[in-house]
Amino acid sequence: MGDEYFKNKFRIATTRLGHWNYADEGFYYVTICTKDRRCC
Repeated sequence: MGDEYFKNKFRIATTRLGHWNYADEGFYYVTICTKDRRCC
């Protein structure tokens, strides 16, 4: 569905590390952006 809907306009290369197993336990940093930098 994505390829037809966005016509490959928003395709980006993955930012995941190739050698990292994301199923393992670990700490992750998450960034959440809000409109007009409003606090939640």
